Amino acid sequence: MTDISLEFTNVFEYRVTPNGLLRPIIVVTFVHNGLEIDHPMLVDSGSPWTVIPPLITDYLEIDIISLPFFSDGRGIGGAYNYNVLDRLKMHIGPLECVGEVRISDSMDDFSYGLLGQIPFFDIFRVGFQQKYSQLYVAYDD
Repeated sequence: MTDISLEFTNVFEYRVTPNGLLRPIIVVTFVHNGLEIDHPMLVDSGSPWTVIPPLITDYLEIDIISLPFFSDGRGIGGAYNYNVLDRLKMHIGPLECVGEVRISDSMDDFSYGLLGQIPFFDIFRVGFQQKYSQLYVAYDD
């Protein structure tokens, strides 16, 4: 039998969604060319991608028209169109990562984006504690 020991350096409290449910939603600061914007993101271990609404790239003055466009997105809500930004800097509390994000207007109907496996779970060790409504995050050494 293998013993597993996980040490986490950052604890985030779950937030209440507009429909009153507690979910692992954390505020992520997106950074580009000296501009920053905070946006709530649902930490979604079932989503392979990080998906943000265009309002974030609009604020950061990123021209999504020049980014690759795809119409093959699939998710719980059905099909969606998206652009791909190869590298966007994200601050999660004191932690930082840079990675690929998808930009989709399908996220306009939600009060949060999706923080998926790429890049979040590729870079960080993540633990969910539903009983205490807490999310634990640390760099994956």
